[in-house]
Amino acid sequence: MTLQSLRLRHFRNFDDVNFQFEPGKNIIIGNNGVWKTNILEALALPLTHLSEWNPEYHLQRWSPILSIHYGFDSFRGHYSYAKEKNKKQYQQEQKSISRFAFQKIYPHIITFHPHMMDLLYGSPSTRRDFLDEILIQAFPEYQKILRSY
Repeated sequence: MTLQSLRLRHFRNFDDVNFQFEPGKNIIIGNNGVWKTNILEALALPLTHLSEWNPEYHLQRWSPILSIHYGFDSFRGHYSYAKEKNKKQYQQEQKSISRFAFQKIYPHIITFHPHMMDLLYGSPSTRRDFLDEILIQAFPEYQKILRSY
C-alpha cells in the first residue's frame, strides 16, 4: 500500500495542510521544530494508543475538532476528534467504521516515541507496555486479546 496524500486540519501546529507523496521513498527535511515529527505522528496515530491517552494533545488549542485524511493507493481513510463531544471517528471511503476495523485495513506502521527511551531504566511493567504497544501496532487484533487477558 502506497501513501499518496495526507491532509492535516487543526492537528498540532498545522491549521490546514495537504502533503502529496511520490511513489517510492519520500524524504521529509527541515530544521528542528518545523513539525516533521507531527507528520510522522499523524501517520502512526490510527495504530498507536496516542489518541487514547489524550486526543486533545494533537488538537490545536483554539479548535473544536481535528481531522486527518489518509490517501493510499487502495484506501482512503479519515480520523477525526471532536472536543465538545469527546468523540473520535474513523471512516473508510466516507463510511464510519470502528477503530479496530480501521486498524485492520490501515498499513502497519511502527513508531518509537521519546518516552520509550526510559525502557532501560524503567520497571518491568514499562518494558511489557512497550512490547504490547509494538505488538498492537504490528497486529491490531492483539489489542483485543490483551484486553480479554
